[in-house]
Amino acid sequence: MRTVHSDDMEVTVVFPGGIAVTLGLAGKSIDLSASARGRPALVRTDLEPRPLITVDIVETRGPED
Repeated sequence: MRTVHSDDMEVTVVFPGGIAVTLGLAGKSIDLSASARGRPALVRTDLEPRPLITVDIVETRGPED
């Protein structure tokens, strides 16, 4: 199950486990940001042009973790 929140320029998809991915329209590009359990997450992707890419969402660790 996933939750989708949308407005005119941005869509956020929330997946089980607290992973949220936000896609924002930026001209002819898409900005992608992510969070894990409410904290910003790193977004890693391959730079080769492909019809499909896999985006890795990596939880960041704070000093308290």
